[in-house]
Amino acid sequence: MNYNEYELDESIKLLKSIGFKDEDKIKIILQEYENKFGYIDYEYTTRERRNRKGQKTFTNYFQKVYKNDICIKYLKLEFNLKSNLNEVIKKENKNEKISATDIANYIYCPACYSISNSFKIEHSINHNKKTNGTKLHDELKLIYDKKEFGNITKLKDILFDHKDIISKIKKCKSIYIGSNSNSKVFYNDSLQYIGKPDYIFLDPNNDFFVVEEKFHLLNSKSKRDYTEFYTNNLIQLQSYIEYINEIDIKYGVLIVWDYIINNDQLLMLNFKHKIIKKGIDKKFLDKTRNEIVQFNKNVKIPFKNNINLNKCLNCSVSLYCSHKTGKYNYLEFPYNLNHLKIIDENKDNNNLLQEAK
Repeated sequence: MNYNEYELDESIKLLKSIGFKDEDKIKIILQEYENKFGYIDYEYTTRERRNRKGQKTFTNYFQKVYKNDICIKYLKLEFNLKSNLNEVIKKENKNEKISATDIANYIYCPACYSISNSFKIEHSINHNKKTNGTKLHDELKLIYDKKEFGNITKLKDILFDHKDIISKIKKCKSIYIGSNSNSKVFYNDSLQYIGKPDYIFLDPNNDFFVVEEKFHLLNSKSKRDYTEFYTNNLIQLQSYIEYINEIDIKYGVLIVWDYIINNDQLLMLNFKHKIIKKGIDKKFLDKTRNEIVQFNKNVKIPFKNNINLNKCLNCSVSLYCSHKTGKYNYLEFPYNLNHLKIIDENKDNNNLLQEAK
């Protein structure tokens, strides 16, 4: 790790106040935050030297420095949020219907589902990724406009290896585009389900199919498994296929785009796709929906403490979550606000609170 002495000391104190006690977990978080937010900067400095006569000379130059101040920024943000629980806005009226996003969030992590539906999420360490995804949705419009992304590559070059699926979608009639401001929301009253997919098309065989797009930001430390599709993305797509009853949807296509940021431009690098047919994994989908229904009724369920911290720190509601610390064996709905309270075992808490402001 490349934390300087101040950054390391400050980060550890904040993590312990948030609720982390296990030293190994703290090391993992520090490394994950550095992977996510660490950066290289250059500082102007002066080097003292002596010539052959023993006289001092000074050379000015820029020194490369690795910085983790953004990591501390987000740790302080979480500390502040959990130190001022009266400022956390509760959602008073939970929609009785279960959305496709709810199902995806529950599969990602039940705590994510509970938090998302308990509080108004005003802060996120993944805000930029969400903004980028919205921007790419608006720009890309799937495959109809082969726009040039920066000066590195063109979309048509990216799609060359996937010409079969792209060629097929291009021949299909667009029925529905979910990103349009006036797009309808689909309801299934018998299942208390609500969904708004990205696209619905009619193919040359007169079969309706749904398309869901996801966007994955790559960085220099990304280790992408190009054969992997995330279960929460797949079940979200499956819910559209199975639960939208206004249109007889036969199958769905999940498209995952990989992109980088270069000079503040979003550059598409590649994508992969997976086709899901109606009836595949429906039992798993139904089981998941039923679990959510029961969770909403029973308001408390056991919580497994086999925490994946990398997954936790990529969660959109991570700043509001205390289950990532591994302290709790159960989960409530709505999320128990008392779980967010700062640990008052550290005498430096008052000082930390002042410094974090």
